[in-house]
Amino acid sequence: MRDAELFDSKLSKIDGAGDLGSHILNLVKEKQVESALTPQPNRSTTTNGTESTESSGREAPKPSGDTS
Repeated sequence: MRDAELFDSKLSKIDGAGDLGSHILNLVKEKQVESALTPQPNRSTTTNGTESTESSGREAPKPSGDTS
């Protein structure tokens, strides 16, 4: 929010910017925040006893030379 307000104050000094800064500021004000807390990654212990974090459910991209 503060960044949008600063951006608005900077844009208002530029000729030809019109109401772009206030439009962006209104978009930021209307945006709803889903959660103030960021989810922590799930921790699990691997078979060799070390800890690992689970990914977000997406697989890592395969190397381009992999044919499987």
